[in-house]
Amino acid sequence: MAIDNFGVVYGAMTTVNTDSKVMCLFIRELVKILDKEDPNFHSYTAFYHDGAAYSKHPAFMEVLKELRLSFMTSAPHSYNCSFIELLFGAIKTNTLAAADQPLAKR
Repeated sequence: MAIDNFGVVYGAMTTVNTDSKVMCLFIRELVKILDKEDPNFHSYTAFYHDGAAYSKHPAFMEVLKELRLSFMTSAPHSYNCSFIELLFGAIKTNTLAAADQPLAKR
């Protein structure tokens, strides 16, 4: 998921665990959309990420360079300060989870 400073949410649902390949695909497709909306988005856009392992993967870093994207990573274990984590948590709690199902991966 991604959210811009105007509150527009961009998302993709998968049935696999997110890894660097999934994130590379997501970022490439998101950039296509953003470029259609405004070809100058690079001049005022920075991507802020939660710091998951795949955001440090060499393939992901190469995609960021290739697409000329500014990129920031939040501090470890700072989920309560990350707006996208809070949004995703609300969606999981209120939409994706059945009432009797736990939200944990295990």
